[in-house]
Amino acid sequence: MRPRRSAREPRRWIPAGSPTPADEKTAAAMGKKSGDDFDKAYAKKMVADHHKDIALFTKESTSGKDPDLKAFAKKTLPTLKEHLEMAKKLPGGSGGM
Repeated sequence: MRPRRSAREPRRWIPAGSPTPADEKTAAAMGKKSGDDFDKAYAKKMVADHHKDIALFTKESTSGKDPDLKAFAKKTLPTLKEHLEMAKKLPGGSGGM
């Protein structure tokens, strides 16, 4: 087993904002699911979210104005892409069973 890499390395805490109406709607829908239905919906959401994050981080890494943020985005992209591939392998993630 290898150590898990995350966007929190080096340890920097980025405060989370309040949930958006779309997030609240998704959470409510997920709360009604269980078992395999929940697992598949979760995997689908993780794949979709990672696609969005990769697009944002790619844009920031190539055209960002803040050098520190630009470097962070560039450094974090490989981890996001790795996590996307992991999410795709989950049941319901498009590559999973």
